[in-house]
Amino acid sequence: MNDQTKDQIASVMLQHGTPEQQKEALLYCGINQVAARTESGTASAYRLKRTVHGELVLQGCFQWQQGTDGGFKWRDIETVEE
Repeated sequence: MNDQTKDQIASVMLQHGTPEQQKEALLYCGINQVAARTESGTASAYRLKRTVHGELVLQGCFQWQQGTDGGFKWRDIETVEE
């Protein structure tokens, strides 16, 4: 098996493999550790989202970072009806 074939197999294993296969693929690539994903505990923005049933749901925007990657994720915030 040539190096190009091994690289292609490692790429597929990283994208679609089981956690154990992904770990093996990372080791093959020379990566021993993967940066942990961190997420802010406080929302930086809020919005109301309408569900398919017409209900309003409060959502918060939470920033995340993993190594040099980052972004945001909208998560539902539990509300109490009085």
